[in-house]
Amino acid sequence: SEFLTILNGLVETYPRTREAAAAKVLLAKYYVTDEIDHQRAARYLQEAIDAGNRGEQGENLWTLGWIRTLGRDDDAAIAAFDKYLAEFPDADYPRFLQALADDMEGSILR
Repeated sequence: SEFLTILNGLVETYPRTREAAAAKVLLAKYYVTDEIDHQRAARYLQEAIDAGNRGEQGENLWTLGWIRTLGRDDDAAIAAFDKYLAEFPDADYPRFLQALADDMEGSILR
């Protein structure tokens, strides 16, 4: 698609730029929503994070954990969530995760 061509061109032409890291986040989202490939999505998002694009409140770290969860890579998911919680303990996502866990526990007990 034209979208992928543009993003991949940006990444290849300007690999060490802030824009390339942002393009990798968009590529990760594409491979989670449009063409499901959790491994590829996680790779792109990890590369964006490694380039310094964690998101304003660490949402890219959290999203990496979620993508790893969807891809059934539990150990990598836990590592990503642990890193997120260590770096952003006051962000909104930990409360969301706790509510989700509480809801799942309640569903299991019903």
